[in-house]
Amino acid sequence: ATFGLLLHELGRVRLSVVERRGSALCLAVGGPLYTANALETENLVLRLAGEQEGIDTVVLDLTLMHQTSVTVLDTLVDLDHELAEMGIMLRLACVSDMSAAMAMKTAWYRGLSEEDRVFDSMDDAFSAPEAS
Repeated sequence: ATFGLLLHELGRVRLSVVERRGSALCLAVGGPLYTANALETENLVLRLAGEQEGIDTVVLDLTLMHQTSVTVLDTLVDLDHELAEMGIMLRLACVSDMSAAMAMKTAWYRGLSEEDRVFDSMDDAFSAPEAS
């Protein structure tokens, strides 16, 4: 029973709508992302973004994602591509140093950084100009 409870908790999606400012929607990941919950989290982000009219940016607050894995990064890459197909830009905010160090090993995250789509705070992500 304890192992089942552990698996249930690891697979639980914790995502909340923080706010909307203009055409930007802020979603906060409310806990760690693991292989067990990454795909469901991605699908929920896509659903929430799709339900909002006039959204052109999703800011994903990763404050509580203290570390990451290749699988989770692959899911974020897929999320970025899926949102782009919807005409929505993904911005990341509050990425921990440990997660950023792992993510910087990928061309995708380095590209996100070079495109100024990674921010230290939610306010910075909201106030940044449109990426060109």
